[in-house]
Amino acid sequence: MCYFSNEEKRKDYLKLGTISDEDIEKIAKNFFGQALKLQIGCGAEPTLYKNNSTLIKLAKNYGVPYISFTTNANNYDFEQWQELLKCGLDEITISLHGISSPKYEYFMTGGKYEKFVSSFRILSEMKKIFKTFKLRINFTVNEDNIDDLANFFDVFNDVNFDVFQIRPIYDIGDSEYKNFSWKAIIEKYSDIIEKLQKECIKRKITILYPEIKEISLNKFEKPVSNIIESTYFYFKPNFYFKDDYDLQKENFKQYAKRTKIKYKLFKNIFNRTSETNKKYLNYNISGKG
Repeated sequence: MCYFSNEEKRKDYLKLGTISDEDIEKIAKNFFGQALKLQIGCGAEPTLYKNNSTLIKLAKNYGVPYISFTTNANNYDFEQWQELLKCGLDEITISLHGISSPKYEYFMTGGKYEKFVSSFRILSEMKKIFKTFKLRINFTVNEDNIDDLANFFDVFNDVNFDVFQIRPIYDIGDSEYKNFSWKAIIEKYSDIIEKLQKECIKRKITILYPEIKEISLNKFEKPVSNIIESTYFYFKPNFYFKDDYDLQKENFKQYAKRTKIKYKLFKNIFNRTSETNKKYLNYNISGKG
């Protein structure tokens, strides 16, 4: 359901290679001191990168308050997960789209159900050692896995985690999976959410989910706003932050001065008309994680 599931798209991303250690040092020096959160991985799989522990240590050295890691949890064993947590990783988010082996392996391209289950249970046990570590599950629901979702706590009755987010599918482009209809989801959604919500409250897990009236509209926009533009800085090989930013030629302070970022931020306080008519998906939050 992610663009990375598309074979051609995946090849294009893999051709980019990785960010060099030298550039990571420069990015850290320019940005980490001002960051409230470092998000490692989103779309592509971060466990394919060999220096995650170094990256986490670097972020901690620059005082980043919160470091999160999004993964399919297929590639690491006990020692590797433990190493990340020892380095200061605050949160791991596991992308999960099937509770049974057939559904899981259908939706998680190249993934193995047994490996996911092993990591899920390892990380659950890690919470006993690393008391502040948060474990999160993100489940993207569609017409073909909605029934699977209903059985989550029947399968994972003894696993300890903190946050459960239910995300209705929508088209983000270039994905291998093409069924973006919400008709069957809407028919079953309320009963399944009620069941999951009761279990989450009982287990002190925070559950995030959109209400039925939200997904019934069957239309919402990808969040793009002045706030996001000003607070979300994205880095990948050969792309650092903005198209007009050259990491090798100027630091962030020089860039901010050249592009008058402070002035634009101040101006945007009084210019919200472009955002008020947009439809964003809102989530309910309940339980106690």
